[in-house]
Amino acid sequence: MISLQKPITYLTSPGRVSSGPNPASNLPPLQFHPVHGENVRLYRDGSVAKRTESFCKGLAFSARPVRLQEKICIKFLEVSTNWSGVLRFGFTSNDPGTLRYNLPKYACPDLTNKPGYWAKALAERLCERDAVLFYYVTAAGDVHFGVNGEEKGIFFSGVDTRGQLWAMLDIYGNSTAVEFVDSNHHLNNSRRHGDDEVDRIITPALANVSLQPQPVTPQPVAADTHPAEIPPLRFQHHNSKFTPFPFHRVRGRNIRLSTDRTVASRLETEFCNGYVFTARPIQLGERLVIQVLNTEPHYMGALTLGLTSCDPATLDPHRDLPEDPDCLLDRPEYWVLSKDLAGWAPQPGDELSFTVTRRGEVVVSKNSGPQVTVMHVDESLTLWAFLDVYGSTQRVRLMSHIPQQQPPPAPPVQQSKNFIK
Repeated sequence: MISLQKPITYLTSPGRVSSGPNPASNLPPLQFHPVHGENVRLYRDGSVAKRTESFCKGLAFSARPVRLQEKICIKFLEVSTNWSGVLRFGFTSNDPGTLRYNLPKYACPDLTNKPGYWAKALAERLCERDAVLFYYVTAAGDVHFGVNGEEKGIFFSGVDTRGQLWAMLDIYGNSTAVEFVDSNHHLNNSRRHGDDEVDRIITPALANVSLQPQPVTPQPVAADTHPAEIPPLRFQHHNSKFTPFPFHRVRGRNIRLSTDRTVASRLETEFCNGYVFTARPIQLGERLVIQVLNTEPHYMGALTLGLTSCDPATLDPHRDLPEDPDCLLDRPEYWVLSKDLAGWAPQPGDELSFTVTRRGEVVVSKNSGPQVTVMHVDESLTLWAFLDVYGSTQRVRLMSHIPQQQPPPAPPVQQSKNFIK
Protein backbone atom coordinates (compact mmCIF):
# COMPACT_ATOMS: atom_id res chain seq x y z
CA MET A 1 0.00 0.00 0.00
CA ILE A 2 1.52 3.31 -1.09
CA SER A 3 0.81 6.21 1.22
CA LEU A 4 1.13 9.84 0.23
CA GLN A 5 3.91 11.53 2.16
CA LYS A 6 5.71 14.81 1.94
CA PRO A 7 9.12 14.48 0.25
CA ILE A 8 12.34 15.44 1.93
CA THR A 9 13.88 18.58 0.43
CA TYR A 10 17.68 18.39 0.41
CA LEU A 11 19.63 21.59 0.66
CA THR A 12 22.81 20.02 -0.66
CA SER A 13 24.60 22.14 -3.24
CA PRO A 14 27.12 19.81 -4.81
CA GLY A 15 29.94 21.11 -6.93
CA ARG A 16 29.81 20.96 -10.69
CA VAL A 17 32.97 18.84 -11.07
CA SER A 18 32.62 15.10 -11.37
CA SER A 19 34.88 13.05 -9.12
CA GLY A 20 35.40 9.60 -10.57
CA PRO A 21 33.10 7.26 -12.45
CA ASN A 22 30.26 7.47 -9.92
CA PRO A 23 29.91 11.10 -8.78
CA ALA A 24 26.58 10.35 -7.05
CA SER A 25 28.00 7.71 -4.65
CA ASN A 26 28.32 10.16 -1.75
CA LEU A 27 25.05 12.02 -2.39
CA PRO A 28 21.62 11.45 -0.84
CA PRO A 29 19.12 9.57 -3.03
CA LEU A 30 17.18 11.61 -5.54
CA GLN A 31 13.66 12.57 -4.56
CA PHE A 32 11.03 14.72 -6.22
CA HIS A 33 10.72 18.39 -5.39
CA PRO A 34 7.51 19.47 -3.61
CA VAL A 35 6.95 21.91 -6.47
CA HIS A 36 5.33 19.97 -9.31
CA GLY A 37 2.54 20.00 -11.85
CA GLU A 38 -1.11 20.27 -10.86
CA ASN A 39 -1.86 16.61 -11.64
CA VAL A 40 1.19 15.13 -9.87
CA ARG A 41 1.06 13.40 -6.50
CA LEU A 42 4.15 12.24 -4.57
CA TYR A 43 4.48 8.96 -2.66
CA ARG A 44 7.11 6.91 -0.77
CA ASP A 45 8.75 9.90 0.89
CA GLY A 46 8.96 11.71 -2.42
CA SER A 47 10.68 8.99 -4.49
CA VAL A 48 7.53 8.22 -6.55
CA ALA A 49 5.62 10.71 -8.71
CA LYS A 50 2.26 9.79 -10.21
CA ARG A 51 0.04 11.76 -12.57
CA THR A 52 -3.51 11.32 -11.35
CA GLU A 53 -5.60 12.98 -14.08
CA SER A 54 -5.56 13.79 -17.78
CA PHE A 55 -2.39 13.37 -19.86
CA CYS A 56 -0.60 16.63 -19.02
CA LYS A 57 0.27 18.98 -16.13
CA GLY A 58 2.77 16.34 -15.05
CA LEU A 59 5.91 18.42 -14.50
CA ALA A 60 8.27 17.22 -11.77
CA PHE A 61 11.80 18.10 -10.66
CA SER A 62 14.52 16.64 -8.48
CA ALA A 63 14.60 17.93 -4.93
CA ARG A 64 18.33 18.64 -5.10
CA PRO A 65 20.71 19.66 -7.87
CA VAL A 66 22.49 16.88 -9.69
CA ARG A 67 26.15 16.58 -10.59
CA LEU A 68 27.81 16.24 -13.94
CA GLN A 69 27.93 12.56 -14.95
CA GLU A 70 25.47 11.64 -12.18
CA LYS A 71 23.16 8.96 -13.54
CA ILE A 72 19.50 9.77 -12.93
CA CYS A 73 17.59 6.47 -12.88
CA ILE A 74 13.84 6.42 -13.40
CA LYS A 75 11.70 3.28 -13.17
CA PHE A 76 8.36 3.17 -14.99
CA LEU A 77 5.93 1.92 -12.36
CA GLU A 78 2.71 2.44 -14.32
CA VAL A 79 2.24 2.65 -18.09
CA SER A 80 -1.14 3.36 -19.66
CA THR A 81 -2.54 2.70 -23.14
CA ASN A 82 -5.16 5.45 -23.05
CA TRP A 83 -3.03 8.31 -24.30
CA SER A 84 -0.37 9.21 -26.84
CA GLY A 85 3.27 10.05 -26.10
CA VAL A 86 5.36 9.29 -23.02
CA LEU A 87 7.91 10.82 -20.66
CA ARG A 88 9.83 13.98 -21.51
CA PHE A 89 13.05 14.39 -19.54
CA GLY A 90 16.03 16.68 -19.23
CA PHE A 91 17.42 19.42 -16.98
CA THR A 92 16.76 22.93 -15.77
CA SER A 93 19.11 25.55 -14.37
CA ASN A 94 16.16 27.25 -12.64
CA ASP A 95 15.66 26.35 -8.99
CA PRO A 96 12.25 24.58 -8.84
CA GLY A 97 11.59 26.38 -5.55
CA THR A 98 11.16 29.59 -7.55
CA LEU A 99 8.55 27.97 -9.84
CA ARG A 100 5.88 27.41 -7.22
CA TYR A 101 3.17 29.18 -9.18
CA ASN A 102 1.91 29.02 -12.75
CA LEU A 103 3.62 25.82 -13.88
CA PRO A 104 2.61 25.21 -17.51
CA LYS A 105 0.96 22.12 -18.96
CA TYR A 106 4.04 20.78 -20.74
CA ALA A 107 7.81 20.70 -20.54
CA CYS A 108 7.97 20.67 -24.34
CA PRO A 109 7.48 23.29 -25.66
CA ASP A 110 6.15 25.44 -22.79
CA LEU A 111 9.40 25.34 -20.78
CA THR A 112 11.97 24.38 -23.41
CA ASN A 113 11.13 27.56 -25.32
CA LYS A 114 12.42 29.51 -22.29
CA PRO A 115 16.04 30.00 -21.17
CA GLY A 116 17.41 27.42 -18.74
CA TYR A 117 15.24 24.44 -19.72
CA TRP A 118 16.32 21.47 -21.82
CA ALA A 119 14.19 18.37 -22.45
CA LYS A 120 13.14 15.91 -25.12
CA ALA A 121 10.53 13.16 -25.53
CA LEU A 122 11.40 9.50 -25.04
CA ALA A 123 10.42 7.16 -27.88
CA GLU A 124 7.18 5.35 -26.96
CA ARG A 125 8.64 1.93 -27.72
CA LEU A 126 11.16 2.39 -24.90
CA CYS A 127 8.54 3.09 -22.26
CA GLU A 128 7.58 -0.25 -20.72
CA ARG A 129 6.41 -1.09 -17.24
CA ASP A 130 9.32 -1.86 -14.87
CA ALA A 131 11.87 -0.62 -17.42
CA VAL A 132 14.57 1.64 -15.94
CA LEU A 133 15.61 4.73 -17.88
CA PHE A 134 18.87 6.46 -16.98
CA TYR A 135 20.37 9.70 -18.21
CA TYR A 136 23.15 12.12 -17.32
CA VAL A 137 24.84 15.25 -18.63
CA THR A 138 28.52 15.74 -19.41
CA ALA A 139 30.62 18.85 -18.92
CA ALA A 140 30.24 19.55 -22.65
CA GLY A 141 26.43 19.76 -22.23
CA ASP A 142 25.67 16.43 -23.95
CA VAL A 143 22.83 14.42 -22.43
CA HIS A 144 23.37 10.65 -22.68
CA PHE A 145 20.66 8.09 -21.94
CA GLY A 146 20.00 4.38 -21.81
CA VAL A 147 17.39 1.80 -20.84
CA ASN A 148 17.86 -1.22 -18.54
CA GLY A 149 21.61 -0.68 -18.32
CA GLU A 150 22.09 -0.45 -22.09
CA GLU A 151 23.62 2.84 -23.20
CA LYS A 152 21.76 4.36 -26.18
CA GLY A 153 23.99 7.35 -26.90
CA ILE A 154 23.56 11.12 -26.94
CA PHE A 155 19.91 12.11 -26.53
CA PHE A 156 20.40 15.83 -27.09
CA SER A 157 23.03 18.52 -26.54
CA GLY A 158 23.33 22.17 -25.64
CA VAL A 159 22.82 22.12 -21.87
CA ASP A 160 24.54 25.00 -20.08
CA THR A 161 26.61 23.28 -17.38
CA ARG A 162 28.21 26.38 -15.85
CA GLY A 163 25.76 26.47 -12.93
CA GLN A 164 23.61 24.10 -10.92
CA LEU A 165 21.18 21.78 -12.70
CA TRP A 166 18.08 19.99 -11.48
CA ALA A 167 16.55 16.95 -13.18
CA MET A 168 13.31 17.82 -14.96
CA LEU A 169 10.59 15.33 -15.94
CA ASP A 170 7.26 15.67 -17.66
CA ILE A 171 5.19 12.62 -16.67
CA TYR A 172 3.25 12.81 -19.90
CA GLY A 173 0.78 10.65 -21.81
CA ASN A 174 1.12 6.91 -21.28
CA SER A 175 3.84 7.22 -18.62
CA THR A 176 1.70 7.74 -15.52
CA ALA A 177 3.91 6.81 -12.52
CA VAL A 178 7.71 6.89 -12.19
CA GLU A 179 10.20 6.34 -9.40
CA PHE A 180 13.70 7.64 -8.70
CA VAL A 181 15.78 4.51 -8.04
CA ASP A 182 19.36 3.93 -6.88
CA SER A 183 21.69 4.10 -9.85
CA ASN A 184 24.29 1.66 -8.50
CA HIS A 185 21.78 -1.11 -7.86
CA HIS A 186 19.81 -0.88 -11.09
CA LEU A 187 22.67 -0.27 -13.48
CA ASN A 188 24.73 -3.13 -12.07
CA ASN A 189 21.82 -5.56 -11.81
CA SER A 190 19.76 -4.68 -14.86
CA ARG A 191 17.79 -7.50 -16.38
CA ARG A 192 19.18 -9.21 -19.44
CA HIS A 193 17.25 -8.99 -22.65
CA GLY A 194 16.68 -11.91 -24.98
CA ASP A 195 17.70 -11.47 -28.60
CA ASP A 196 14.12 -10.76 -29.66
CA GLU A 197 13.70 -8.06 -27.02
CA VAL A 198 16.99 -6.41 -27.89
CA ASP A 199 15.90 -6.26 -31.53
CA ARG A 200 12.60 -4.74 -30.48
CA ILE A 201 14.15 -1.91 -28.45
CA ILE A 202 15.69 0.23 -31.14
CA THR A 203 17.66 3.39 -30.56
CA PRO A 204 15.46 6.36 -31.53
CA ALA A 205 16.59 9.00 -33.99
CA LEU A 206 18.88 11.32 -32.06
CA ALA A 207 19.63 14.04 -34.54
CA ASN A 208 17.93 15.95 -37.28
CA VAL A 209 17.83 14.07 -40.53
CA SER A 210 19.90 15.68 -43.24
CA LEU A 211 17.84 15.85 -46.41
CA GLN A 212 19.24 16.53 -49.83
CA PRO A 213 17.20 19.36 -51.36
CA GLN A 214 15.15 18.20 -54.32
CA PRO A 215 12.92 20.32 -56.53
CA VAL A 216 9.23 20.11 -55.73
CA THR A 217 7.19 19.99 -58.92
CA PRO A 218 4.56 22.71 -58.64
CA GLN A 219 2.20 21.02 -61.10
CA PRO A 220 0.26 17.97 -59.85
CA VAL A 221 0.24 14.58 -61.49
CA ALA A 222 -2.32 14.63 -64.29
CA ALA A 223 -4.06 11.49 -63.02
CA ASP A 224 -5.03 13.30 -59.83
CA THR A 225 -7.01 15.95 -61.69
CA HIS A 226 -9.62 13.67 -63.27
CA PRO A 227 -12.77 13.70 -61.12
CA ALA A 228 -14.10 10.50 -62.73
CA GLU A 229 -11.31 8.54 -61.05
CA ILE A 230 -12.45 9.55 -57.55
CA PRO A 231 -15.26 7.30 -56.29
CA PRO A 232 -17.89 8.74 -53.93
CA LEU A 233 -17.83 8.00 -50.24
CA ARG A 234 -19.52 4.69 -49.45
CA PHE A 235 -19.50 4.30 -45.68
CA GLN A 236 -20.58 7.71 -44.39
CA HIS A 237 -24.07 8.61 -43.23
CA HIS A 238 -26.15 9.79 -46.15
CA ASN A 239 -27.46 12.78 -44.18
CA SER A 240 -23.94 14.05 -43.53
CA LYS A 241 -22.80 16.39 -46.25
CA PHE A 242 -19.07 15.94 -46.90
CA THR A 243 -17.07 18.43 -48.93
CA PRO A 244 -13.50 18.15 -50.24
CA PHE A 245 -10.95 19.45 -47.73
CA PRO A 246 -7.84 20.88 -49.44
CA PHE A 247 -4.34 20.07 -48.24
CA HIS A 248 -1.83 22.79 -47.48
CA ARG A 249 0.62 23.74 -50.23
CA VAL A 250 3.52 22.82 -47.92
CA ARG A 251 4.05 19.06 -48.18
CA GLY A 252 6.65 16.30 -48.07
CA ARG A 253 9.11 16.09 -50.91
CA ASN A 254 7.62 12.82 -52.22
CA ILE A 255 4.03 14.10 -52.42
CA ARG A 256 2.18 15.44 -55.45
CA LEU A 257 -1.16 17.20 -55.06
CA SER A 258 -4.14 17.42 -57.40
CA THR A 259 -5.14 20.78 -58.83
CA ASP A 260 -7.70 21.38 -56.08
CA ARG A 261 -5.24 19.99 -53.48
CA THR A 262 -7.78 17.46 -52.14
CA VAL A 263 -5.90 14.38 -53.44
CA ALA A 264 -2.36 13.54 -52.31
CA SER A 265 -0.23 10.94 -54.12
CA ARG A 266 3.16 9.66 -52.97
CA LEU A 267 5.70 8.88 -55.66
CA GLU A 268 5.52 5.19 -56.55
CA THR A 269 9.28 4.75 -56.15
CA GLU A 270 9.29 6.16 -52.59
CA PHE A 271 7.75 4.89 -49.36
CA CYS A 272 8.24 7.79 -46.92
CA ASN A 273 8.24 11.60 -46.55
CA GLY A 274 4.64 11.75 -47.67
CA TYR A 275 3.59 14.57 -45.36
CA VAL A 276 0.43 16.54 -46.04
CA PHE A 277 -1.25 19.11 -43.78
CA THR A 278 -4.76 20.52 -43.70
CA ALA A 279 -4.99 23.93 -45.36
CA ARG A 280 -6.64 25.38 -42.27
CA PRO A 281 -6.88 24.45 -38.59
CA ILE A 282 -9.52 21.85 -37.85
CA GLN A 283 -12.56 22.46 -35.66
CA LEU A 284 -13.57 20.52 -32.59
CA GLY A 285 -16.31 18.10 -33.58
CA GLU A 286 -15.44 18.36 -37.28
CA ARG A 287 -15.47 14.96 -38.95
CA LEU A 288 -12.74 14.31 -41.49
CA VAL A 289 -12.61 11.29 -43.79
CA ILE A 290 -9.42 9.95 -45.34
CA GLN A 291 -10.44 8.03 -48.44
CA VAL A 292 -7.81 5.53 -49.60
CA LEU A 293 -7.60 5.59 -53.39
CA ASN A 294 -4.50 3.50 -54.07
CA THR A 295 -2.16 1.23 -52.11
CA GLU A 296 1.26 -0.27 -52.82
CA PRO A 297 1.43 -3.82 -51.36
CA HIS A 298 5.21 -4.06 -51.80
CA TYR A 299 5.78 -1.63 -48.92
CA MET A 300 5.23 -2.20 -45.20
CA GLY A 301 3.54 0.21 -42.81
CA ALA A 302 0.48 2.37 -43.20
CA LEU A 303 -0.75 5.87 -42.60
CA THR A 304 0.39 8.20 -39.81
CA LEU A 305 -2.20 10.61 -38.39
CA GLY A 306 -1.13 13.59 -36.31
CA LEU A 307 -2.08 17.02 -35.03
CA THR A 308 0.13 20.04 -34.46
CA SER A 309 -0.01 23.64 -33.33
CA CYS A 310 2.64 24.45 -35.96
CA ASP A 311 1.34 26.50 -38.88
CA PRO A 312 2.49 24.51 -41.95
CA ALA A 313 3.27 27.77 -43.75
CA THR A 314 6.27 28.21 -41.41
CA LEU A 315 7.86 24.86 -42.37
CA ASP A 316 10.65 24.29 -44.88
CA PRO A 317 9.80 20.92 -46.51
CA HIS A 318 13.46 20.08 -47.15
CA ARG A 319 14.74 21.00 -43.70
CA ASP A 320 11.84 20.51 -41.28
CA LEU A 321 10.10 17.30 -42.43
CA PRO A 322 12.16 14.26 -41.33
CA GLU A 323 12.12 10.69 -42.63
CA ASP A 324 10.71 9.45 -39.30
CA PRO A 325 7.66 11.37 -37.99
CA ASP A 326 8.78 10.64 -34.41
CA CYS A 327 11.47 13.29 -34.92
CA LEU A 328 8.71 15.91 -35.15
CA LEU A 329 8.15 15.42 -31.42
CA ASP A 330 11.51 17.12 -30.82
CA ARG A 331 10.35 20.37 -32.43
CA PRO A 332 9.41 23.32 -30.21
CA GLU A 333 5.76 23.30 -31.27
CA TYR A 334 3.03 20.95 -30.05
CA TRP A 335 2.99 17.67 -32.03
CA VAL A 336 1.15 14.39 -31.38
CA LEU A 337 0.83 11.47 -33.77
CA SER A 338 -0.28 7.87 -34.16
CA LYS A 339 1.81 5.70 -36.46
CA ASP A 340 0.17 2.99 -38.58
CA LEU A 341 -3.09 3.90 -36.82
CA ALA A 342 -2.95 0.92 -34.47
CA GLY A 343 -1.93 -1.55 -37.16
CA TRP A 344 -4.57 -0.53 -39.67
CA ALA A 345 -3.87 -2.22 -43.04
CA PRO A 346 -5.45 -0.01 -45.73
CA GLN A 347 -7.16 -1.28 -48.85
CA PRO A 348 -8.35 0.78 -51.84
CA GLY A 349 -11.80 2.12 -51.07
CA ASP A 350 -11.32 2.16 -47.29
CA GLU A 351 -12.54 5.24 -45.46
CA LEU A 352 -10.93 6.30 -42.21
CA SER A 353 -12.85 9.01 -40.37
CA PHE A 354 -11.53 10.92 -37.37
CA THR A 355 -12.79 13.64 -35.06
CA VAL A 356 -11.28 15.68 -32.26
CA THR A 357 -13.90 15.90 -29.54
CA ARG A 358 -14.37 18.81 -27.17
CA ARG A 359 -12.60 16.74 -24.50
CA GLY A 360 -9.51 16.36 -26.72
CA GLU A 361 -10.13 12.73 -27.72
CA VAL A 362 -9.06 11.78 -31.25
CA VAL A 363 -11.72 9.25 -32.23
CA VAL A 364 -11.13 7.09 -35.33
CA SER A 365 -13.46 4.76 -37.23
CA LYS A 366 -12.75 2.54 -40.23
CA ASN A 367 -15.56 2.17 -42.78
CA SER A 368 -18.12 3.39 -40.21
CA GLY A 369 -17.13 0.60 -37.82
CA PRO A 370 -16.63 0.92 -34.06
CA GLN A 371 -15.04 4.15 -32.88
CA VAL A 372 -11.64 3.91 -31.19
CA THR A 373 -9.82 6.64 -29.28
CA VAL A 374 -6.23 6.58 -30.59
CA MET A 375 -4.80 9.57 -28.70
CA HIS A 376 -5.65 12.70 -26.74
CA VAL A 377 -4.68 16.26 -27.60
CA ASP A 378 -4.77 19.68 -25.99
CA GLU A 379 -8.10 20.93 -27.32
CA SER A 380 -7.36 24.50 -26.18
CA LEU A 381 -4.76 24.90 -28.95
CA THR A 382 -5.27 25.80 -32.60
CA LEU A 383 -4.47 22.52 -34.37
CA TRP A 384 -3.76 21.49 -37.94
CA ALA A 385 -4.16 17.82 -38.86
CA PHE A 386 -1.41 16.11 -40.84
CA LEU A 387 -0.81 12.75 -42.49
CA ASP A 388 2.28 10.87 -43.50
CA VAL A 389 1.15 8.92 -46.56
CA TYR A 390 3.56 6.14 -45.73
CA GLY A 391 4.32 2.58 -46.78
CA SER A 392 1.43 0.71 -48.34
CA THR A 393 -0.80 3.81 -48.41
CA GLN A 394 -0.05 5.54 -51.69
CA ARG A 395 -2.89 7.90 -52.64
CA VAL A 396 -5.59 9.52 -50.47
CA ARG A 397 -8.35 12.11 -50.58
CA LEU A 398 -9.56 14.22 -47.65
CA MET A 399 -13.23 15.12 -47.03
CA SER A 400 -14.84 17.11 -44.22
CA HIS A 401 -18.22 17.48 -42.51
CA ILE A 402 -18.92 20.11 -39.85
CA PRO A 403 -22.08 19.24 -37.91
CA GLN A 404 -24.52 22.07 -37.42
CA GLN A 405 -24.58 23.23 -33.85
CA GLN A 406 -27.89 22.79 -32.14
CA PRO A 407 -29.43 26.14 -31.15
CA PRO A 408 -29.60 26.70 -27.41
CA PRO A 409 -32.99 25.98 -25.86
CA ALA A 410 -35.35 28.94 -25.66
CA PRO A 411 -35.66 30.44 -22.19
CA PRO A 412 -38.91 29.62 -20.40
CA VAL A 413 -41.72 32.12 -20.85
CA GLN A 414 -42.37 33.95 -17.62
CA GLN A 415 -46.06 34.39 -16.95
CA SER A 416 -47.37 37.77 -15.89
CA LYS A 417 -48.65 38.09 -12.37
CA ASN A 418 -51.89 39.41 -13.87
CA PHE A 419 -52.29 36.41 -16.13
CA ILE A 420 -55.94 35.21 -16.00
CA LYS A 421 -56.80 31.65 -16.91
